[in-house]
Amino acid sequence: MNPVLEIQYPDGRKETLQMTRARMIVGRGNDVDIQIKDSRISRHHAAIEHDDGRVYVIDLGGSNGTWVGKSKLLANVREPFPEDATVHIGPAQVRRVPASARQIGDLESNVYQPIEPQRSGGRGGYDGGQQGGYAGSGGQQGGYAGGQQGGSGGQQSAGRAGTRSSGSTAYVELSQSQIQVGPGERTSTQMVISNQGKVVEHYKVVVNGVPASWVTLPPRGLELLPRQEGSLNLDFHPPRSSRTSAGSHPITILVMNQAGQVVAETSTNIEVRAFDQLSLDLRPDPFQSRMGGSMTLTVENMGNARTDYRVDALEASDSLEIYVDPPNGTLAPQQKRQNIIHLRPRRRIWVGQPRRLPINVSVSSNLASAEAMPTYTQLATIPRWLPIVMALACCVILPFLIIGGYPILWPPMEARFFPTETPIPTSTPEHTPTSTPNFDATATASRNAWCEQDDDQDRLLNCRELEIGTDPFLKDTDDDGLSDFAEESQIGTSPIDRDSDGDELLDGFESEHFCLSPVNKDTDNDGIPDNIDEDPCGGVTPTTTPRSGFGIGGHARNGIDDDAVSAMQSARMQWVKVQVRYSIGADGVSAGADLNAWKQEGFKLLVSVVGHREEVYRSGYFGEYARFAADVVTTADADAIEIWNEPNIDVEWPTGQINPGDYTRLVNVTASAVRSARPGTLIISAGLAPNGVPVGDGVWPDNMYLQGMVAAGIKLDVDCIGVHHNQGATPPNETSGHPTGNSHYSFYWRGLVDTYWDIVNPPDTAPAQEVPLCFTEVGYLTDDGFDDSIEQRAPNFSWAANNSLFEQGEWLEDTVLRSCRERKTLLVIVWNVNFTGDLGQDPQAGYAIIRPDDSCPSCERLANAIITLVSEGCMNVDL
Repeated sequence: MNPVLEIQYPDGRKETLQMTRARMIVGRGNDVDIQIKDSRISRHHAAIEHDDGRVYVIDLGGSNGTWVGKSKLLANVREPFPEDATVHIGPAQVRRVPASARQIGDLESNVYQPIEPQRSGGRGGYDGGQQGGYAGSGGQQGGYAGGQQGGSGGQQSAGRAGTRSSGSTAYVELSQSQIQVGPGERTSTQMVISNQGKVVEHYKVVVNGVPASWVTLPPRGLELLPRQEGSLNLDFHPPRSSRTSAGSHPITILVMNQAGQVVAETSTNIEVRAFDQLSLDLRPDPFQSRMGGSMTLTVENMGNARTDYRVDALEASDSLEIYVDPPNGTLAPQQKRQNIIHLRPRRRIWVGQPRRLPINVSVSSNLASAEAMPTYTQLATIPRWLPIVMALACCVILPFLIIGGYPILWPPMEARFFPTETPIPTSTPEHTPTSTPNFDATATASRNAWCEQDDDQDRLLNCRELEIGTDPFLKDTDDDGLSDFAEESQIGTSPIDRDSDGDELLDGFESEHFCLSPVNKDTDNDGIPDNIDEDPCGGVTPTTTPRSGFGIGGHARNGIDDDAVSAMQSARMQWVKVQVRYSIGADGVSAGADLNAWKQEGFKLLVSVVGHREEVYRSGYFGEYARFAADVVTTADADAIEIWNEPNIDVEWPTGQINPGDYTRLVNVTASAVRSARPGTLIISAGLAPNGVPVGDGVWPDNMYLQGMVAAGIKLDVDCIGVHHNQGATPPNETSGHPTGNSHYSFYWRGLVDTYWDIVNPPDTAPAQEVPLCFTEVGYLTDDGFDDSIEQRAPNFSWAANNSLFEQGEWLEDTVLRSCRERKTLLVIVWNVNFTGDLGQDPQAGYAIIRPDDSCPSCERLANAIITLVSEGCMNVDL
């Protein structure tokens, strides 16, 4: 009799088969006898042979070796395969089935004798034309009596038998009597099949009653020896869609043999849970008027069940009377309904600057909520142009009245018309003092509210402008061509001095010049001031103007680490980035307290605050997130905050609700809270996931998403635009040659810089209005120093298979040098410092500059870059 093998696949599934040949090849190739699809197994990994009752195993040179027990086999050497041994082929295992355990003699001559199922609880089946059946025993096992009737005392089974099919007999049983699953979720149920026939059967499964896209069936089916039972897993995953109706869906599961005959069936129900998902469209947004008006809110039910909802609208300062008509409603799946939001300011603005009032509109149902943050701008009742016109009119009319019209309109009066009388003295009225009202409380509240505004919209709060001596009502106090914000936060010049370096050239002119510096009166150091030097750029290589605050840092694990601190200091990094995850109800003070240790080590701190995607559209979430972020920044004394992470993919933002407008509203609320809590904090938008895929429910292309952010006003709320670059496999300045063969800009540092800059700062943007880029994630992946290769452990990242550790350091150095010299980037954060460990499906350790042997070759390259930039005058840091 030929040997029988039991194979345990990497996913835990087991299969028993009989050796039909003297030599059988095992591997992942398509031409082998036993195929095991796994990247850790070679195409032709091993061979199993049998000769005269003996079984042998041969390693064919597989990359991960072949093992018998704990002994590794030599390549191409025939070794015995003992009956009690386990052969390890990569992650798979092969065992021999002892003759005593097979329960059969010669497979070809075995006489079929049906056996009674040994498992209780609802096994149904076919009797294959046999007479008689099985009676339930002990009140537990269900079965057939007389071929059709259930056994006495047997309970109703979870699975039900189907119609008879001649030629084979099988029994099938489900592990669950009812399957419950939520849309967008995945659940598995195990199906046990028992072969009661007299030959080896190959079974496959068909599910009827629900769309095929709801079910994932086993790809290989199941092969069973006579009297053997095996199991298959069925995965059910109804899509998260309004078309996936909630409730019970009856299904029938058919078991078919190799001939296509139905040999068993069972029925059950899939109970799809209800979910609520609301989509909001609010127009017009933004909305401006002098005395209010109406906005139309369209609510769409994107869930799979009928839902009741309520609309709430709130303006934080209570400066608006808001009324929603109707305030609630009911929607069926895919149905839309409009609600009118009526706005009326409580006070008029007679003259002065418009007032910007963010409104929090939340729509809540039993299971979900959605939020919108429209902006209402209240205009002054008296237009700005009216006083100018009146002043001009007065300039024309008054001289006429004074010079020409006075003698005509008011002729002199003669004294003769008025008799002269002796004046009678009158008493001086007694002055009675009146009480002075106390305005302290009102004045304090008004001042606090005014402090948090930006009347001239130059991105500096009013109180900050008072602190540095600039005019809160003028974008460019010293009229030198640079905004107060640009001089204070970006360039490093004085916002109250038109000529910061004293060379009689305006700061704005020198800042736009290709070589002149607004902070150096003698750019070429030849002893002649720039204003009288015929060639102010001669004698030295032109250098870029130092950008105030340009810095380099690294992303480190949460919790301070001595090795990470040492590596970052050796690389001369000034910044550290850590990430904090916000959950509803979390305490920002506690989260921030854990981060302050980095400040004690002398680093500037960038905190990335990320939430949970399933919580984003709950009522009031934006405000709660903003308060948490402000508490973290204040407690940790953070120098910068990155608001969220990669909101253009559904890993971080709810599927089907990815929207740059909603994200920009979150930034607006959070930036206001952070600036009020800690003025001067650098506000950075989330780095987007670079990609070139079409718009879908689960992803937006980063360039289109960024365009939406700009259109929604992101430049008014942030100091820097976040960028991620982690797919690099070429030098930074290249725009082609990626191992994937893809020339899309998202694979190249140069492509990302040029694309993002052109979107955020089009060619007609004035230098003072430019918003710089912040690379909050720049990393180059390499598997140098690891035992396993990227191709083995992380096939999706195989494009980095040829990246070397030398190239990692070289490319990081080049990235830093170009970032500073081109003056488009304010901050570069290396991804990552110390996410060490083994390579995995997400090979974060391969990006780490601290390598498996605890060395940091890239640290020296980064330090060299910083020293070079300081010597060139591009960076202002102490070495």
